[in-house]
Amino acid sequence: MSRYIRDWVNDGTKPADRVLLDMLSVRMSNGGNRDEAIKSTVSELREQYRKAWEEFKITAWHKMPETWELKDDIDTALDDIFNYVESLHTVSAMTGA
Repeated sequence: MSRYIRDWVNDGTKPADRVLLDMLSVRMSNGGNRDEAIKSTVSELREQYRKAWEEFKITAWHKMPETWELKDDIDTALDDIFNYVESLHTVSAMTGA
């Protein structure tokens, strides 16, 4: 599990010399909490990614971008990040942290 995500969600600690994704920074500047901000950011990224691939729905396989082979892996990674943050929130609620 990513300690970078865990540490940022739990106490705001960012990895050294890393910046937050602009989309996430905007959500945080609007006063949102970190776990909800990252979950809504991942949800938006998933939707943008889905829409981008929707454009290729009727494209012949040999005309697809080379990254089409990674589509399922990227979908899984975005789901995993969302679920991981969700589990951090659940664990924090259960432990009172």
